[in-house]
Amino acid sequence: MTAVATLHVLIVEDEPIFAATVRRYLEWKGHSVAVARDAGEALRQHRAHPADVALIDLALPGTDGLAVLRQLREDSKAPECLIVTGRGTFDAAVEATRLGAADFVGKPCDFADMDARIERALQRRAAGLSPLPQAPLSLDEVERRHIGTVLQKAGWHQGRAARLLGISAKTLYRKIREYGFQRPRHGPDA
Repeated sequence: MTAVATLHVLIVEDEPIFAATVRRYLEWKGHSVAVARDAGEALRQHRAHPADVALIDLALPGTDGLAVLRQLREDSKAPECLIVTGRGTFDAAVEATRLGAADFVGKPCDFADMDARIERALQRRAAGLSPLPQAPLSLDEVERRHIGTVLQKAGWHQGRAARLLGISAKTLYRKIREYGFQRPRHGPDA
């Protein structure tokens, strides 16, 4: 990883061999690592020493990883959370994303891939794009962000952006005014 030299990683995993393997790898990469075998231990460890990243198994004794994810993401020092599981379903991945998981990784996982996913999650956090803000986004905010993203992808060509959005150019023009978008300036006066 290049963006962050040393991370504190919390592994929430009840399979001791998998947890030990991931721990050894992350420590070899220079990170500090804590392992929790259940939800209660994970929350205690995070409160004592807040993690930058949490790797959470979906199936845990007494609860599931989604409950741990929910509780960690409510903390004021919420880590970036990645669900790591061998029993994932599409519905579980959707729910994990809705709850704020930065990624959903299947077991067995490639360590280089896991590194890349951790790095992307931390880059999104540094850019202020963490998956779940403290309060859920309003529908207007989701629409505003989506339109802004499409406008950027279309190079601010409103006709092209309107086609990509599936709306008329007139509707897009109204939305641009409504949301207060300003076309970026280029050149010597920018």
